[in-house]
Amino acid sequence: MRTIDNNLSLREEHSLNAWQNNPVTNSLRNQGAAIHTAETSGAALQTFQAAGQSAGSAGASAAANAAAPGVGAAIQATEKAVEKIKDTIENIAASVPRSSSSWGALAALFLMPLLVIAVIAGAFRGGGSAKNVNLSADVIALMPQISAACQTHGIPEYAPLVAAVMMQESGGRVDDVGGDVMQCAEGMGLPVGTPVSVEESINFGTGIIARNLREAGAAGPTDIPAIGLALQGYNFGNGYISWALARGGYSKENAREFSEWQAGLHGWSGYGDIDYVDHVLRYYQVSVGSMGDASAIADGRFAYPLPGHAWDTYPGHNGIDISFPNCYGEPVYAVAAGTVRYTQDGWTPAHGVGGMWSFGNSVFIEHGDGWISAYGHLSALAVASGETVTQGQLIGYIGSTGNSTGPHLHLALYHNGDAGIGGQNFAELAWPQLSM
Repeated sequence: MRTIDNNLSLREEHSLNAWQNNPVTNSLRNQGAAIHTAETSGAALQTFQAAGQSAGSAGASAAANAAAPGVGAAIQATEKAVEKIKDTIENIAASVPRSSSSWGALAALFLMPLLVIAVIAGAFRGGGSAKNVNLSADVIALMPQISAACQTHGIPEYAPLVAAVMMQESGGRVDDVGGDVMQCAEGMGLPVGTPVSVEESINFGTGIIARNLREAGAAGPTDIPAIGLALQGYNFGNGYISWALARGGYSKENAREFSEWQAGLHGWSGYGDIDYVDHVLRYYQVSVGSMGDASAIADGRFAYPLPGHAWDTYPGHNGIDISFPNCYGEPVYAVAAGTVRYTQDGWTPAHGVGGMWSFGNSVFIEHGDGWISAYGHLSALAVASGETVTQGQLIGYIGSTGNSTGPHLHLALYHNGDAGIGGQNFAELAWPQLSM
């Protein structure tokens, strides 16, 4: 999880404190002293494409009813996004050796009107937009079939999500999986590994996703909590959905609990992929249509991530805390474009709150010119180290992990390793008008 970059560090001239200056919980020291990450290239996003074709649903759906994977990518409700999709396809067509899949990528150009419709529908139903990242040429070549299946099952705006599931399940490599690109053979009542036609696999898998989204109550392509529930259900079987809803919805913790329970029931060493949602979300990114006020520092490059909600801080604090009623699980967006330099995930009380774990689940984004933004105490992450992000892109969800006494977003801005100047931190200097 942690990678090293000796050129990246944060410094503090004063002790770093946490939520609401509580004397017990605010005992952090030196949490700025060791943010280390790996050097990343301009192609950093590609590092995740090969990283996780993790075990699909084989064996998992037999008892919980319905196999497969996913949480995928999607749509951008702007003409610029459509042009990006078009450019991607054209670049693949120009650079990939001529094969059936690359010719299919060219055919995907004719799918642009359908993609535009999906983008618009997704934006209106989801309150934002979503897009695919890191799709292979093989998956792009199958977009016409994916979109047709989504139309058939009444979820046209979720075509990018289905594409992301396919990316996780098979990468679209038709020959390698006997046509079963959605890994649905077992869910269809067939032995694992049975060849299935591409069209049949896509149609069946899309049908499972459509049903799961309805059962999870998904409001649109940006409703990640419900999408996460639907997609963990795709991996475990849809029996997981009602089980999880009775426990407050999807979480990594109850996914682990369900997996261990099912494995014990069947005498298996394991059951499904408890990290399935994270694995699929690598190919599916969500952003919002607008951000809050531009910053009063750094030439206005930063945008306030939670417009409509004020922040609080106190002397000696290295950032601002944003909290409001029922904020747990609310989406958090990048304050500016940049590269994710460090992520920390999987916090439990056993990790304690010392050092970097004081931040809990957290994301650090490098923006250039010496600037880094930090987002702490998250409940879950939506990005990975090395990933390039845009301003307003979803990076995680508000939580209360690490040194925290209640749900809130801890937001800090660092410049050349320092959190502030003149007794004030840079985040409060950025948006003084939004102070409580």
